[in-house]
Amino acid sequence: MDELNKHRGPDSGVLSGDSLINSLSSSLRELSSYSGGPKDIPSIVDLGLSFDQGGKMSLDTSKFSALSPEVVMEFLGSEHTGGFLQIAGSVLDSVENSSTGVLKNEINSVQGQMDRQDDLIAENQDRIDQLRESLNAQMAAADALIASLEQQVNYMNSLFESMRINAEGMR
Repeated sequence: MDELNKHRGPDSGVLSGDSLINSLSSSLRELSSYSGGPKDIPSIVDLGLSFDQGGKMSLDTSKFSALSPEVVMEFLGSEHTGGFLQIAGSVLDSVENSSTGVLKNEINSVQGQMDRQDDLIAENQDRIDQLRESLNAQMAAADALIASLEQQVNYMNSLFESMRINAEGMR
C-alpha cells in the first residue's frame, strides 16, 4: 500500500491517475478482507491480522498464538481446494496473468502509446526531411538566380565602362 500511495495525492508519482493504482489497491483490499474460513477463523481479522487506515498490516501475536495449527491450516487451505490461498492465487492471477492480467494489460497499453508516439515521431521526421529538401531546392534556385543577376550586372558594368571609354576617346 505504501508504494501504491506514492502515486496518489498532490506529490504523486508517474502513475498518478492511472487505473492500475486503483486495480492493484482493489486486489489488496480483496485479500485483506477475505472472509470464508472455518467457523473458528471466519476472516483474516480472526487470524490476528489487522490493517490500519493506510493499509499497513499488523499481527496480534496473542490472537494468532491462541489458534491451533490445524485451524490455521484449514483457514489457509490450498490453491486448489479452497481457503485463503485459493482466493489469494485467484487475485494474484488476475494481477499477474501473462495474457489477461492487470499488469499485462497495462504493459500492452503503455506499449501501444509508445508505438503511437514512435509513429508520430517518424511522421514528423519525414515532414522535416521533406521540408529540408524543399528548402535546399529553393536555396539552390535562389543561388542560381543570384549568379545570373551577378552576370547581368557584370555585363552591364562592362557595357557602361566601354561606353565611358569610347566617350572619353571621342573628346
